[in-house]
Formats: sequence, C-alpha cells, structure tokens
Amino acid sequence: MIKIGKLDWRLSDSDIINTPLDELNGRGLGGSFLSYWRKRKPDDFQGTATQYMLEILKPSINISIDEQIIRLKDAKFIPFEFLSREIEKRLVVILSRTVKVIPRLLGALDSLVPLDELGGKNLNKLYQNYARLKSPDDPRSVGAFISDELGLSDVTLEEELESFQFREAIQWRNVSKRTARHLTKRLYGKTGKWNSEDMMKIPMEEITYEGRDRSLGGIYAYYDRIRRENRMTCSTLEFMLAELGILGDQHYEGSDPVSPTA
Repeated sequence: MIKIGKLDWRLSDSDIINTPLDELNGRGLGGSFLSYWRKRKPDDFQGTATQYMLEILKPSINISIDEQIIRLKDAKFIPFEFLSREIEKRLVVILSRTVKVIPRLLGALDSLVPLDELGGKNLNKLYQNYARLKSPDDPRSVGAFISDELGLSDVTLEEELESFQFREAIQWRNVSKRTARHLTKRLYGKTGKWNSEDMMKIPMEEITYEGRDRSLGGIYAYYDRIRRENRMTCSTLEFMLAELGILGDQHYEGSDPVSPTA
C-alpha cells in the first residue's frame, strides 16, 4: 500500500498483481497470491479479494490516520464504505469543528459543507450511509446516531452550549438531558418558580443566536409532544421535570404554573 502510494481502499487487483516491488526484485505479488485470497474470501463479503485481504491484514499495516486524511484530499472520490471507524471519526470531528457545533447536532446540510482537509469534498455520502443504517424506530437524529456509533458523544456542557450560538434552530431531541436540566434550573434561578409561560417568554443569554436571546419554549414543546404521544395524564411540566431529574418526589401547589413546596 505504501509502496504504491494509495490508500487500502484504492488498491485494485491489478495493483496487487503487477506493481513491481523492490523486495521481490522488481516483480509483483502475482496472480497466485491473489488467487489465495480469492479462495479465502467469504461468499457474503461485499468487496473484492484485495479489499478482503486488506481488511484482514489491516492491523499490521502501519499508516497513520493523518497520512490517510492527506491522501483522501488528493483522491478523486471517497468510497466511504471502506473507511475505518477511526477515519470516519476523524472526518466527523473535522466537520464538527468546521461548522462549529458538536457532532450530535450535525445535520444533512452540514454534511454538504466542503472541507478543506478533503480538497473541497464533503461527508454527505458518510451521512447518508449512517442514515440508512439507523432503524426507523430509532428516535435519535442521524447526527446523534453517528455521534453515538463513533464514540463522539462525550462533550462538555460548555461545548454543547457554545454550539447553540451557531444554530438558528435548536433540535431539543438531540440536546443532552444534562444541558436541558442546566438551562431549566437556570431559569428557575431567575424566576423562583416552575412556570410554562416563563419557559416560553423569558430569554436565556446562554442560548443566544446572532445577538438574540432565546427562550426555553423549545424544551417545553419537545416534552409536551412526547407526553401527548404517550397519552400521559400528568402535566407537561411534571413530566419534563421528572425526565430531567430536577425534582424527585415533588409536590406542587398546582399543575401549571407550579411551584415546588418540597
């Protein structure tokens, strides 16, 4: 692979057979070598014998992620089906930094953003691949699914809050309960009571977008939709506070607006 100057997924059967190697006195690996891997390749493997060989030998191939990213930049196209999880993870991090949001908030439009590190190519094919993998019953967004699958969900509260500054619309289903809980408790610190009207109207400077403060109405609307879909008899505010773990065995002086008495 290093001899030919290609990434593993760009190697063809012809490369394996015909590329002269100094270690073999100018000869290629030959057809018999490739025939060996053709026989070993399982019938259900979706790829060539060369791709299967490299999949098996990959742990012993010493090429850094940085070098692979550099070669992706020069490639005419990127067959994402053959990229390792490590490369996918690095590419998603690059996209996340480019659009200035955490990985789980990435959307389809973000995947179309040209990346300098890829010579202007984008990650739309990677995004679509994961969209097909995600079960229709999975409530997560594709961005959240990718983030969880690649181990990119471990971000700080500050990083998540900072992402909101670059998103005109916040998809609250993708926001961690930790951050939703933090914002809801900050609102209570301002008002001293739990009140849906306050959530709809009171601006929160921590989720400012282009100089405009936004309210927490979106959080309330998100939990209200879930409550209605599940036909729950409790109030939306009770359900939301319980889901966010803000109050345990709470007691209310009313259903909405409410004030905790314990």
